[in-house]
Formats: sequence, C-alpha cells, structure tokens
Amino acid sequence: TTTHGYGNWELSADRANAARRALVDGGLDEAKVTRVVGLASSVLFDKTNPANPINRRISIVVMTRDAEASALAGAGSPVALSAAVADPDVQAAQVPAVVGDAAP
Repeated sequence: TTTHGYGNWELSADRANAARRALVDGGLDEAKVTRVVGLASSVLFDKTNPANPINRRISIVVMTRDAEASALAGAGSPVALSAAVADPDVQAAQVPAVVGDAAP
C-alpha cells in the first residue's frame, strides 16, 4: 500500500471494474456478471518476476444462459462453479497470456 492508502489491491479492483464497465458498455447484460475480482499479487503467472505486466490480472465470471435461467427461476442453490473457474491455477493455465506495454 502506498502512503496515500491506494495500493496494488485498489489498483487491481479498479482495473477489474473498468473491464466490467467496458463489457457492459459493449452490450453485455450487467445482470449476467456474477463476480468481478482484481487479483492483485495473490496469484501470479510469473512468480519469479511479480512486476511482470502478465501478472496484472482480473477475473470476471459471467452466467451462462442455463445459470441465468436457474437464477431467474429462483433455484435454491447457488450456481456451482467448475474447477477451472474455482481454482485460479487451473484458470491461469487455460487463459491465454496477453503481453504488452499496457499501463497498469
């Protein structure tokens, strides 16, 4: 955390919310977004270099049509996440890397 109280977690959360807003602005139904997470430095692709831009990651979970139908029907149990979504290491292995000079 910086001396002003705005650190990596806040930056990561802001990045995740900016991505969510971009998806919604692009036409995604906001009600389908079930989780938005900034991962900060908690799960690194490149563990040897935490400052590597590849580590600037977020997670956005969007409901499928079936999950949305279940939620609208008032299904009593929450939608189960697959292991690939629930386990960040599995998810990281399946998400293609985006490498560039993008600012944090």
